[in-house]
Amino acid sequence: MLRAFTALGRGIAALWLAFAHGIGAVTRGIGHSAREIEPEQRRDGFGLLLCGLALVIAAAVWFEVPGGVMDFARAVVSGTVGKIGWFVPLLVVLAGFRIMRDPVGNSPAGRQVIGWTALSFGLLGIVHIANGSPEPVQGDTTALRDGGGAVGYVVSALLLDLLRSEAVVVLLLGLLAFFGVLVITATPLYRIPDRMRETRRPPAGPARRRDR
Repeated sequence: MLRAFTALGRGIAALWLAFAHGIGAVTRGIGHSAREIEPEQRRDGFGLLLCGLALVIAAAVWFEVPGGVMDFARAVVSGTVGKIGWFVPLLVVLAGFRIMRDPVGNSPAGRQVIGWTALSFGLLGIVHIANGSPEPVQGDTTALRDGGGAVGYVVSALLLDLLRSEAVVVLLLGLLAFFGVLVITATPLYRIPDRMRETRRPPAGPARRRDR
């Protein structure tokens, strides 16, 4: 009997090792193939992922599609950003479009993360103050949806506790949002006049050939 159990144990161990070896080989093959993809294509994939996420958020927030996933998406968006929730799909699409248009310059790492975070914090804080700075009531955070959501409440409440002046806090939040735009567009302050002139300049038409 003991030999039978020993043989059975060895057989199970051999099957498990063979299975693990097969899974490891497949995983290493996938990882090797992923490394062969160009960095720009990987960033394009991230941009398409953002567009897909925007589609799900739009279905949940704009069209109120029923379902567990949609209910969860609505609760997360409205609880996090409050009244700005309607614009979230547009902002996510914009971020994805910028990444796909220039996958190197607008990659999701570093600068873009800092820029979008600063812009979001500034806007949500201002929206929260503009709507009367609603606060949670006995742990119920439903009231925050009438302002800038949980993010707007945390950002604005922290600054209001420190500075005790809504006017000063709104100005600081406006500067933070403005800084976020500069970071997202990679525009230093001294380049703002040049960028404005570039936007007003009509696009150059095709060059005309001169007949000789």
